[in-house]
Amino acid sequence: MPAAWAGFSEWSVKAKMDWVFGVAWGLVLIPLATKVVGPVIAAVSGKKAAH
Repeated sequence: MPAAWAGFSEWSVKAKMDWVFGVAWGLVLIPLATKVVGPVIAAVSGKKAAH
């Protein structure tokens, strides 16, 4: 296999794994931000939490 193909396949696998981990973290952090962080900031600032 040419070196260029090996480099491309390595990059492709890393990009796909980064996408998977990014989506997984997003599924965890988005609900956390809307259910915990948003209301805490709203309580501290005195404004209603935006949903």
